[in-house]
Amino acid sequence: MPPGEPRSRSHGRAALAALLFLGIACLLTWPMISMPGSGAYDSADTLFNTWLMAWNQHALAGGMDPLQTPIYLGQTDRLGRHDLLLTQAIAAAPLRVLGASPLAAHNLMMVVSLALCGMAAFLLSMTLTGSRHAALFTGVAFMALPFFQGHLWHLQLMSAGLTVLAIREGVLACTGSRRGVVSLLSIALLILLQGCAS
Repeated sequence: MPPGEPRSRSHGRAALAALLFLGIACLLTWPMISMPGSGAYDSADTLFNTWLMAWNQHALAGGMDPLQTPIYLGQTDRLGRHDLLLTQAIAAAPLRVLGASPLAAHNLMMVVSLALCGMAAFLLSMTLTGSRHAALFTGVAFMALPFFQGHLWHLQLMSAGLTVLAIREGVLACTGSRRGVVSLLSIALLILLQGCAS
């Protein structure tokens, strides 16, 4: 937040930036957002990740261990089979409760996760440069990286925004902007969420 800027104005700008990044995420993943429940980007990883998120939601709702997926029982390599996607499954649970299909929840989480990447890069850039223009450029450039655009079927890669937020929290802690237990807990929580996402 620039010196002297009222907190409410700063929050309003952050909300506008979040909406902008959500809109850009919709454009970058088009036409996914127009038909979230009826189109898979590919027939392998997208469908597997959709199944995995649905299994995680089912297991957590039933008090079961989501790491013990029954389809893999008896397989020798079942413990190293996939990314967790627990963070995404928990974040998408309200969508499922509201009636979204597993594929719709997956695709909507893809768009939201990509928007989070842009917003996280925006916040980190604002922290480092203090320039809104530089921060907007950084956020949009980060979202449009070929790395993300070439892997739109890998939901777990879109969780990189959590790592960027953890880096920002570390910068704030090192510069003295944030101190103490709250800062350490924020960093630890973001690292935990990243670990459970991929």
